Amino acid sequence: MVCLSELEFHEPLVSRFHFKRIPAAELAHLATIPEYGMNPALLEKIGRGQNSCFGIYEGKKLAQYLFFFTEPTLMSDDLLVTFGADYAYLCATFTHPDYRGLHLNSIGVGLAAKEYRRLGFAVLLAYVESNNFSSLKSLHRIGWRDVGSIDILRLFGRYFIRTGKGCDAFGFRVIANPAVPERPAHLTNRRAS
Repeated sequence: MVCLSELEFHEPLVSRFHFKRIPAAELAHLATIPEYGMNPALLEKIGRGQNSCFGIYEGKKLAQYLFFFTEPTLMSDDLLVTFGADYAYLCATFTHPDYRGLHLNSIGVGLAAKEYRRLGFAVLLAYVESNNFSSLKSLHRIGWRDVGSIDILRLFGRYFIRTGKGCDAFGFRVIANPAVPERPAHLTNRRAS
């Protein structure tokens, strides 16, 4: 499901928390902590262009983080998300289990969206799996709406991707990563010994 936001969301952050852009060096350290599940591939693009990672902290503990990108980025090792140059893309969010249920994801996304609007991005986009009900609920809670869908099927080592019409206006696509060659079916379906 592709969602977009054109609205300002204002829910205050409780005073025990603070929101900030996470510097690259701190992100590199956080990526070494397994409980945060941070994808190292995303870190390679931070600092390039207007790509950023933001976090909500309680003291020095990271409670929630999210990545926004303004250039095509990896969805997985072999899939790439592309979109129009006028848009920013909410790529990944995470709330630490100790802080779930506090709506920190909604608040963090709203605060980061405000930063990107200041940079001139009026429309923000996100791709959310249709069965990821908590993320969809979080985005809908702050006024994001569904604009299209993308169906992805992997069969015999090849991707079959169908993009719904709602994505066209934003140039939003998921494509096979050109840097990763398609693997023949006889290699894809082999079991490891």
